[in-house]
Amino acid sequence: MKIQFCASNALNKYLKADLPRLPHEPGKQAGVNTLISDSNCFNWQLQIIDNSYKSREKTIIVCEANSRFTFFILVSLKLTQEELTQRLAYEWQLIMAQTLEVYQLIPRSDIAVLLSDLSNIEFPRTGLKIPI
Repeated sequence: MKIQFCASNALNKYLKADLPRLPHEPGKQAGVNTLISDSNCFNWQLQIIDNSYKSREKTIIVCEANSRFTFFILVSLKLTQEELTQRLAYEWQLIMAQTLEVYQLIPRSDIAVLLSDLSNIEFPRTGLKIPI
């Protein structure tokens, strides 16, 4: 399974990256792709917004393609693409663990085992750009 982060044009510009675009069908508008997570690919959509006009402080909005599970990452320092990728994986696992604990969906000991298993998975990461 691979994990794919699909960044908006604004996030691509913030990262000063030149990420490739998602492929699109002929005749369809580029950047209006439907993202679907399946057993082969775990898709996330990412957007960045200013917390206030021309502020250094920004918020990255992260949304999983199927479940629409959404979380926010506050940033005040410039991130590289690799730093953002690491932070996304960490934040996703942390928020998932907190959600499981708050709603008592599984025992705490199972949450610890789940996080351990997740941290051992090697996800090939693919950064792609889509305008949102």
